[in-house]
Amino acid sequence: MNINLKKTLVVAFTAISLVTGTLAAPYVDASAASTYTKTYGDWKDKVIYYKTASKNVYKNTRYGYKIVFPSYMKKTGDSPTNGDGLSFKGQGIVMTVSAGHNALMETTSDTKKEFKNNGYKNVKVSGRSVTGYYDKDGVRTYVITYYLNDDYIMYGDISGSKSNLDKLKDAKNMVFTSIRKIKKIQD
Repeated sequence: MNINLKKTLVVAFTAISLVTGTLAAPYVDASAASTYTKTYGDWKDKVIYYKTASKNVYKNTRYGYKIVFPSYMKKTGDSPTNGDGLSFKGQGIVMTVSAGHNALMETTSDTKKEFKNNGYKNVKVSGRSVTGYYDKDGVRTYVITYYLNDDYIMYGDISGSKSNLDKLKDAKNMVFTSIRKIKKIQD
């Protein structure tokens, strides 16, 4: 392959990635990225830490979802034995993501009512997601519940000091956007 064709392919790949919003890093050597993997029977959790990117990826094979999160956040604590999610933290921000069965057959209306009853602020329903936040002792926590279908729900929360609100909002926007892009979930 000649050098001009290679450059054209890299430029095209990068442009497509920017337009579609997909996580693409054509210059990242996958073998140079560190990973965390834990297996639970037939499924596994995998966290990919890219050394040259501003984003990392968490893939959950039990429920088939992928979350994009800021590169400064790292996995914390032990993974739950049921393989439903993980927690991450970095630079004063803590995040937890998980999925589960919608055993109570809740809807966005049910969750909106629950958020409001618990005093959450700025509660919004957008498509299949319900978002809001609450403040306690100088800490702001953003929450999202995303209904993947009638059977499965995705949960996310991200919190940090209100004195670090810009960084917290940026992290929340990155994570919540990736949750809303999930198209399917599997058991």
